[in-house]
Amino acid sequence: PSRFLDLNTKPSTPHSTQPDPLASPCAVPPYSQGARLKEACAINKSLSCLGDVFQALSNKQQHVPYRNSKLTYLLQPCLGGDGKTLMFVNINPEGPSAEESLCSLKFA
Repeated sequence: PSRFLDLNTKPSTPHSTQPDPLASPCAVPPYSQGARLKEACAINKSLSCLGDVFQALSNKQQHVPYRNSKLTYLLQPCLGGDGKTLMFVNINPEGPSAEESLCSLKFA
């Protein structure tokens, strides 16, 4: 089975969507090249769009930018209204990972 969310299908009711972006929301992994770099950039864009949706919902804005990414478009039924969203953040207490862990916590 794939570890990635299939963005071409819609979840059935009740909604239970578990995207696994496998990346920090802040930075492209160092020394990434080719397809891995492209994937990291796409993940970061999707997570940025997800942050925009959370911001719009928390500010009760009239327009919520669900269509800015496939991820937010797919999660639309789960994010608005009475839906609850749970986010797990994996952090590493070791020094070399401190910057990425802090960035992940700020995003959450």
